[in-house]
Amino acid sequence: MTPSVNPISSSPGASGLSLQRLRKVYQSGDSISGVQEVSLEVPAGEGFSLLGPSGCGKTTTLRMIGGFEKPDAGRIHLDSKDITDLPSQYRDIRTVFQRYALFPHLSVFENVVFGLRMQKKPEFEIKKQAAIFIDLLEIGKLANRNVAQLSGGEQQRVALARALITGPKILLLDEPLSALDLKLRERMQLELLALRRKLGMTFIFVTHDQTEAMVLSDRIGVMNAGLLEQVGSPEEIYTQPKSRFVASFIGQANFMGPEQLRNLRASGTRTPDLATGAEWMIRPENLKVRKLDATLSAGSVGLPGRLLEMAYLGQNRLLKVVDATDRQHLISLPGSELPAVTQNDEILISWKVDEAWSVHGS
Repeated sequence: MTPSVNPISSSPGASGLSLQRLRKVYQSGDSISGVQEVSLEVPAGEGFSLLGPSGCGKTTTLRMIGGFEKPDAGRIHLDSKDITDLPSQYRDIRTVFQRYALFPHLSVFENVVFGLRMQKKPEFEIKKQAAIFIDLLEIGKLANRNVAQLSGGEQQRVALARALITGPKILLLDEPLSALDLKLRERMQLELLALRRKLGMTFIFVTHDQTEAMVLSDRIGVMNAGLLEQVGSPEEIYTQPKSRFVASFIGQANFMGPEQLRNLRASGTRTPDLATGAEWMIRPENLKVRKLDATLSAGSVGLPGRLLEMAYLGQNRLLKVVDATDRQHLISLPGSELPAVTQNDEILISWKVDEAWSVHGS
């Protein structure tokens, strides 16, 4: 049974994190990596994810927040206090690392209470807090075990309990679920979300997994080449991406440029215009499969193509279509819907004009 009293939110002080033009650059020959310049506000109690490919700067940003890397430029404020030069152990921030960094020679209980022992808390307080967080993370039956005997999911719970027991204002999580298998990872995503909401504290995640970011976060910051390309809610990032990179990194995306527009068919509406250098982005679930000579409804457009592949995935069916310009497009249909088409059929892919979104960038 989880405690009725919130052990974190009952502590005084709300967390508000501000990153002001942070920069940390690594150069090897002609290659430059790291963080070019990041400014960000994370209000109290928010679940925020830094999402991006390997080498985009997300982990470097997290390490600067945690005090493990010193910025080349820029400032970090927590509750309006400048903590840029404060050593990591003196920041009211805790980190759960990708490999959990548990102490193999200590029991689960001693791993959990390690931070309190370092703070020289009295034994009665250590036991009281340990009982709360061991119960909260449901690891009571493991308390006397050696951590080397635990599964990946159990080790993650121990690492979370150890990080949370000292009552930090912010919890940083660096790819916290990457070592788990798919089913366990999906379950732990929901458990982490429930834990964050129960505690009401600020969680900042680093991940390259788009689904994980969307499940765990109130807002997502998509990073590319050391810069934040877009910050917004999962729905904003998915439906209104600000660049081609963001559109293609969050979910699957189809792009229609000037070459495709020249081949569009329309009924009851004019074909959409494009700004110079822009493309239309349409998500696979918004595309439909029609017969080549099908009549389009008002507000819809169609593009002739040829069916290359079709795969059944249970919940949905994925179709790959190539158009006259050799650009390929992905269509996602409900698994229960079996289109009357076969491989190499000439078809029409259609979508509603208002379901397309204009994007720029490479």
